[in-house]
Amino acid sequence: IFHLPQKFLGISNINADFNSVIYGHNMGNGTMFADIPHYENEEYFMNHSYGWLTTEDEVWLIDFFAVARTADTSGLYLADPSFEEWDTQLRNSASIYKEIGISANDNLIMLSTCTSAEGNSRTILVGKIIDNREDDAE
Repeated sequence: IFHLPQKFLGISNINADFNSVIYGHNMGNGTMFADIPHYENEEYFMNHSYGWLTTEDEVWLIDFFAVARTADTSGLYLADPSFEEWDTQLRNSASIYKEIGISANDNLIMLSTCTSAEGNSRTILVGKIIDNREDDAE
């Protein structure tokens, strides 16, 4: 579960584009996005391929389908690539890419964190938002 206050994330609509990027620190104490580099291990990836992203108002179920190590200047971070260009680049840089049938009509989320000791290297975990429900708690 990745829980971050929506105001902290600086996002107003996570479903605005086919791909939303959330940046988080790879904390030495195991918090925030410290687990993301573990997804480079195929067994870990397969055993943790679903997750929840929660904000103050909403909860999303995510099917993680790719993990990659890339530079912080990678085209995967560009604001307006075509879906086809973005997907090709992801496939080419991913150490794990699970076919789940994605398209430009899907809402994808890319969790990005620094990769320790490698300067501008980033580990990204990419998932498809497959469920969105309002928080019933008031």
